[in-house]
Amino acid sequence: MTSAMKIRHDPVFVSSLLFTIALLFRVPECLSNAAYKDALLQAVGFASLANILVGLVVVWTGFVRRYRWAWLVMFIIVSVWAFPLLVLPILHGKIDVTFVEWLAEAWHWPGSARIYGENIVLVSIMVVALLLPLKSFFWKP
Repeated sequence: MTSAMKIRHDPVFVSSLLFTIALLFRVPECLSNAAYKDALLQAVGFASLANILVGLVVVWTGFVRRYRWAWLVMFIIVSVWAFPLLVLPILHGKIDVTFVEWLAEAWHWPGSARIYGENIVLVSIMVVALLLPLKSFFWKP
């Protein structure tokens, strides 16, 4: 196997891929919000697109070079943008169904249950992407 074909097992690289997938997954919804007639939803769409762009630039420039400031920027994006926008509204809502009922609804039908499930998975991926390379950023030999 040549060196170009080897799969990298670097936690920072894997983390960068996870961040890229999670951030790019939000782009279609943010674009549709940015094109919406409502000014508030439009502003949220453009602000989210800006956060996604900043996140991608930071991940593929500073993050892969293991700059600590890049990890901090991604921490801020996850904790100040992704979590409050994607997960916090779920926690404030009244839950009328059990977890199994919610999971079945999210699996079988499009709608709010599926959107909430996707949001929880995306933020979870981002949290894993933050935690995975901690040793590489803060405990260098």
